[in-house]
Amino acid sequence: RTDRIDPAAVDEELQMIVHVGLLRRVPSRAGRLSERRRAAYRRMLADPTVKSSILAKIFSVASLDLVVKPPKRLKRDERSKQIAEFAEWNLNHGIRGGLPGLVWAVASGGLIDGTSVCEKRWGGVEPKGRWTGKRRLAELKPKDVDQDLVLMVDEYKNIVGVKGLRYNDGTVFDPKDFVIYNHLPLYGGPVGSSDLRAAYGRY
Repeated sequence: RTDRIDPAAVDEELQMIVHVGLLRRVPSRAGRLSERRRAAYRRMLADPTVKSSILAKIFSVASLDLVVKPPKRLKRDERSKQIAEFAEWNLNHGIRGGLPGLVWAVASGGLIDGTSVCEKRWGGVEPKGRWTGKRRLAELKPKDVDQDLVLMVDEYKNIVGVKGLRYNDGTVFDPKDFVIYNHLPLYGGPVGSSDLRAAYGRY
């Protein structure tokens, strides 16, 4: 019986409401970090042991060589080869910071907060060289999740929008305009788990 349910006691991460005698999920914000935990994660980075473990993970990925190849069924197709070569050039050389910058933008927030959101910033058309006439991905601009924006989800935990909180308060953007990374998500949830969560109790 829903008349025995205290709405204030309902799990805030599920964002549920009591309506017309039924308990139902509504499109809402994805689960958010509490301000206390969020502040603790940032304080933890002042510990050299914690900081070095996070940086080691990020730098080990950033130091890898990125190779893009067409799918096997199209490996003899010249057009597919050209697309793969352009993507490889873009992600290694055409994007701001190269591969290390890309990995840092995506992984730094993802490891600390569990989720990172980066806006895709597109450059102009290449004026000369091998890739003349092609438009490149110029930068991945990392956003401060829960401060700059929040992820909007439906009742099935699908991300359906990215809602601005700061300079564009209330504006909902299409998720396809962002790179969204979830670190160690559980049960298909829309947000991940911080790499610092296991040590959080000590701080």
